[in-house]
Amino acid sequence: MELLLPFAIMMGLMYFMIIKPQKKQAQEKQNLLNNLTKGQTIITIGGLHGVVDEVNMTKGIVVLDCEGIYLTYELQAVAKVITNEVTVDDLSAAPVEESADDITSTENIIEGGSAEEVEKLTETAATDSTTDESVDTKSDNLN
Repeated sequence: MELLLPFAIMMGLMYFMIIKPQKKQAQEKQNLLNNLTKGQTIITIGGLHGVVDEVNMTKGIVVLDCEGIYLTYELQAVAKVITNEVTVDDLSAAPVEESADDITSTENIIEGGSAEEVEKLTETAATDSTTDESVDTKSDNLN
């Protein structure tokens, strides 16, 4: 009888630490799969990124468009849905502008900064130059 109480406590802990979180995760995965629609970007369990072209709940399959190649997967192969993905086309469409303000703001930090900030920047520059020298000596040794 005295062993029954510790056994019941262990079973209760196992339920709340293992079984309940696992059920919650399975429910979230099922909701993700039920709400899957055409046009969403997803990642499969194998790491493949693609856009949903077709979802067939009765057969349990999803067809992905991976840059013109259509691949059929089981619904369970969907790992996650990506909501806000930045593509290379988005990045190339926005031109990067460098201005002289960036350079002058760095100079102002050095001129108006504390002695510690200037020393830190100087150490960083010295470290960078020693790294370059060590690379040069290594390349000289190869010749």
